[in-house]
Amino acid sequence: MLSGCKGAAESPPKERPKTLTKQDVIEIVRKSEDNVTYIKQQAGAEVKVTGGVVGASPQTNNSEVAGEMTYKDGVLKELLSNVKQGSREVETYAAGEKIYIRSSGGTWQDISGNGTLQTETTYIPAVDMFTNTADDFKMKKQGNDYVFTFTGTGEKLFEKIRSFYNLRLASIPPSESKLVLTYTVDAKKKYLKQVTQKVTAEKSGQRVEMAIHADFMNYNEKTSLPAPTDINL
Repeated sequence: MLSGCKGAAESPPKERPKTLTKQDVIEIVRKSEDNVTYIKQQAGAEVKVTGGVVGASPQTNNSEVAGEMTYKDGVLKELLSNVKQGSREVETYAAGEKIYIRSSGGTWQDISGNGTLQTETTYIPAVDMFTNTADDFKMKKQGNDYVFTFTGTGEKLFEKIRSFYNLRLASIPPSESKLVLTYTVDAKKKYLKQVTQKVTAEKSGQRVEMAIHADFMNYNEKTSLPAPTDINL
């Protein structure tokens, strides 16, 4: 009787989480493009050039981007960003057809109709880059994340990601460059949360090293962005 009671009290075994295939994860990211309403971004790039001219010092350029974006039906609705490059800082606010910028803490300028909004490194282009290239990558699971990695050379892959990163490696062709590209997908929250890229290239004594990252966070935690209070809308 006692053993029977013990058996009745036992809970059924827990169902193991489903292991997703590469195509499952790619489809999750693809759907996030349609479902995204808000995303926050932190990105940065460093380019270092050494050699080429005897006695020349290494040249290093750094840039950082912080931003927030809202979307509707997969289309960018609002953007608030801050770009730092050296001592220069440029802020941008865009909503619909209106675009405002200001440099290094100056006054906001309305450039609607005259300026072009740079969106190459925002969320939707990152998703497009992922879905266009992920089949060529190795995938592994890390906690709630799925990590896609490519290491090697490949002109076709360079062409696929060139527009996203506006890649320019001087006169060094992609066939002589080494690329390490990693995507990280949050399978629980169902979105692409990080892209990192490292490129090294060497030719005729000149070496170029490029490191780029884009981190996306706070997925769908807001639906709108308030305009900066000092903009005269």
